Amino acid sequence: YPDCSTLYTRAITDQKICKGDSILISAVAFGGSGGYTIQWSPSIGLKSDTSLITTASPDSSTYYIITVIDGNGLIASDTIYIQVSVPPIANITILSIDTNSVCQTAVLKTDSLPGYNFYWYKDSTYQSLGSTAHLNISQNITYYLSVSLTGTNYNVCPAAKDTFVFNDFSHPAPSISIR
Repeated sequence: YPDCSTLYTRAITDQKICKGDSILISAVAFGGSGGYTIQWSPSIGLKSDTSLITTASPDSSTYYIITVIDGNGLIASDTIYIQVSVPPIANITILSIDTNSVCQTAVLKTDSLPGYNFYWYKDSTYQSLGSTAHLNISQNITYYLSVSLTGTNYNVCPAAKDTFVFNDFSHPAPSISIR
């Protein structure tokens, strides 16, 4: 059993979030003489820096230290690390496009990012896996690329879906001359 005359504080375990997200963090304080004063540091990215429970929205990975002072001036502190991850960015390049033939195809390529899978979709229908896609294309249909992690490293932000639409397939009409 803890010594009630000693002040204790414990923060929750370290957390991982995506850039732009927020997370509820908390700590407990017990022992000492009561009448606790709470202070989180740094206060940047916190909804409240004087509460045992608060919302954290740091822009970058941050160590937060919670310090608790009881009515007799005893001090206890603990630390929590919030790892902020940034979604991967994968650029799409059109390697070739054929809108003249009946098949109407496109070959698209994205950056290779080690440790990621690339899933290509036409509307909500899966089309291809890999950094290069050979797609049968249609006018005014939404296509998108979804990037996800491979293996067990799942606690990092997924990439947002990159969407694109082929809007115009117009090409000149064939001309025939008879002599």
